[in-house]
Amino acid sequence: MIFKKEKLNKCLTEYLQKGLILALSGGVDSALLLAVVAQFPIEQRQRFLAITFETILYPEDEIKTAKSLCQSYLVEHCPVKPEDEIPVAIKHNPKDRCYRCKKNLFKQVLILAQNRGYSYIMDGTNADDLKSYRPGRQALMELGIKSPLADCGFTKTEIRTYAAELGLTLADKPSGSCYATRLPYGAELNKDLISKIAELEEFLRGFGLSQVRVRYHQPIVRIELMPAEFPLFLKQREQALQKAEELGFAYLTLDMAGFRSGSMDIDLLAPYLYL
Repeated sequence: MIFKKEKLNKCLTEYLQKGLILALSGGVDSALLLAVVAQFPIEQRQRFLAITFETILYPEDEIKTAKSLCQSYLVEHCPVKPEDEIPVAIKHNPKDRCYRCKKNLFKQVLILAQNRGYSYIMDGTNADDLKSYRPGRQALMELGIKSPLADCGFTKTEIRTYAAELGLTLADKPSGSCYATRLPYGAELNKDLISKIAELEEFLRGFGLSQVRVRYHQPIVRIELMPAEFPLFLKQREQALQKAEELGFAYLTLDMAGFRSGSMDIDLLAPYLYL
């Protein structure tokens, strides 16, 4: 991994010379980029800032994590909010939702970069992501967004290892995703419904579960967990049912296939693997 680290440092050195913006999500990939840049001498990172998209489609805890990381590393942080909470282009969760959403959000970052005189924008896409179904990746390529972790060949496992070496507490943090992935394509993205899904997921995480996805197929809620944690969930089954009922969900089911990132993409995945 030494060669990859050296290549990454070379890329970042080039980007920092002309001004660099990092799209910081609160996940381990972009957090690693932040930590690596923070190691550069302060005179080399005078023109560096991090942005985080603040939208109801992104978990609130990830937004808070991004802000906290920037405070820890003394990096300027700028929130970027979409003009509409749920843009019309993705209101009914189209199959190219991720492409449309990324295009819309990063266009705003491009405007920020132009206003600040920054030449580069980067995100935390990694080498493993290139093997998966990621329609938003096309939007990033069209807008010229850099993905140095992918370009340098860093896999998710290597990123976690490197993050641990740099003392990042979220090195083992489970991967997250936007709340639009909790609904089938064609379903209306509704602020109230998304808030309820987020609340139920947060409640279930309180059981000590490492990964939780609340997928809603009206009127059925399908819970995805790591199979090894099924017994832990079932011990607290009554609490889960009560919470779901309080939120207005009539049916609560446990998906016996377990947690699968991208499980709403079954009809679209071939020849890709689950994320």
